[in-house]
Amino acid sequence: MKNPNRKATVWTIIIIVVTCFLLYGQSLSNGYNIDDDYVCENHQLVQQGIKGIPEIFASRYNNSGGVMFGYRPVTIAVYAIEYQIFGESPAVGHFFNIIYYIIVCIILFFFLRNLLKTKFASTIPVLPIIATVIFMTHAIHTEVVLSLKNREEILCLIFCLSSAMLALRYYDKRRIIDIVFAIILPTGTIMQTQASTNSRLIGSIEAITAVIVKIEKRFLKM
Repeated sequence: MKNPNRKATVWTIIIIVVTCFLLYGQSLSNGYNIDDDYVCENHQLVQQGIKGIPEIFASRYNNSGGVMFGYRPVTIAVYAIEYQIFGESPAVGHFFNIIYYIIVCIILFFFLRNLLKTKFASTIPVLPIIATVIFMTHAIHTEVVLSLKNREEILCLIFCLSSAMLALRYYDKRRIIDIVFAIILPTGTIMQTQASTNSRLIGSIEAITAVIVKIEKRFLKM
């Protein structure tokens, strides 16, 4: 007998991909927008391609017009890789923004499904599906997906959700490597956006909680 959970997972991924392109596919015809020059449009380091990545990680976020601020090299480095492969193209940038947003939604679904797996072990994970669809279609995400400059927010969420997934997996399998990366990933988001500072605290809380759970279970077995 086929597992309805597995079939539902496949269909959920298909729905996520199709819906994201239906919602944001029209952005492929968009050009650059305000502030895109911070991360890609006519960016001198990005236009060096992969060769510019070392300098990107050694430079401030903005260093033009005598104004210097921030340190967010990850997103700029990603654009440098894109430039190396595809050249300067806003259409390519918007396409990958949609792809990264799809990844966010898929990770969110798997995280919720694993979090609630005891309730949906052999049935369709209705609640995780509904929650993911609401998140995916919420209008508040429009600015982030449509703005190339705001890709940093999408990448930040990918790191944070991946961290949460690893922490959750540590609870189940007790593999040290999972909790190590659960701590490292949110710490690394500070190189994407300053708004992610709180994610480092989230990673620390995940790690501490995981250790406490492990200690409690050991004492309960004594």
